[in-house]
Amino acid sequence: MDLRKLKVLFDMVQGSSITVLEVRDATQWIRVRSSPGSKPLVASRDATVAEVAGPATAISGPPVDHVVKSSLVGTLYRGAAPGAKPFVEVGDPVEAGGALCVVEAMKLRKEIHADRAGIVAKVLVDSGEPVEYGQPLFVIA
Repeated sequence: MDLRKLKVLFDMVQGSSITVLEVRDATQWIRVRSSPGSKPLVASRDATVAEVAGPATAISGPPVDHVVKSSLVGTLYRGAAPGAKPFVEVGDPVEAGGALCVVEAMKLRKEIHADRAGIVAKVLVDSGEPVEYGQPLFVIA
C-alpha cells in the first residue's frame, strides 16, 4: 500500500465534513472513517487498521467480496443447458450451495455452486466460453 496515497485520503477526510470515504479497485479496498472530534481511521481489505495520526480503535469494514472459481477445465454454461435461462444474474441473491452455472468437460457436466450466501455482484465469464481450473467466474458480495 502506498503511504502517500493513504495520506492524501486521510487529508481529504480530515479537512472536510466527510465521515466515510471508500476507494475500491480490482486489488484493493480502502475505507477512511472519521467521527466528530476524532482522528480519521483507515482500514484496508485485509481488515488491518493503520494508525495514521494519533491513537485509533479498530473498525470493521464491509464484508470482502468472495470470488467463485472454476473447479475444472471446460466450457461454461450459465444455465442448465446451452441457451437456457441463466441460474443467476447480477443482483440476484444466492444461498450457500446454490447453483451458479454448469461447466462441461468431455460431455460430463458439473454444476458450480456458491461457497457462501450473498448477492451476485459480477459475472466474469459469458455462457459458452472456455474456462480454466481456478479461473474466477462470479463475484459474490
